[in-house]
Amino acid sequence: MSYRKSAEALEWRKFQKSHRQLIVAAELPDEICESKSRFEDFLMHGHLDHHPSRTEFSIDQLDAVALNELKRLVVEYIRSYGDPGLMLFSLEVPKSLIAEACST
Repeated sequence: MSYRKSAEALEWRKFQKSHRQLIVAAELPDEICESKSRFEDFLMHGHLDHHPSRTEFSIDQLDAVALNELKRLVVEYIRSYGDPGLMLFSLEVPKSLIAEACST
């Protein structure tokens, strides 16, 4: 069990490192990306719903530029991990992001 958790954590750190520019450009607080489960919580709810939050950050705080970068990050996430149940955008946006992620 601990091997699986550490392998998953290592995989998540690799994802974070390779997509650091998008994470920064999307203006996401560090706590959102601390773990894959926290990031998925954010993707599903637009804020940390099932994890404690120090910042009370919400997708509603993003400007148009940061939101666009977040959408690019979501495409990369879906390419790597699949759809966790996106709910942070309108219903049509996740469909287009999933289609974009699957197109390559």
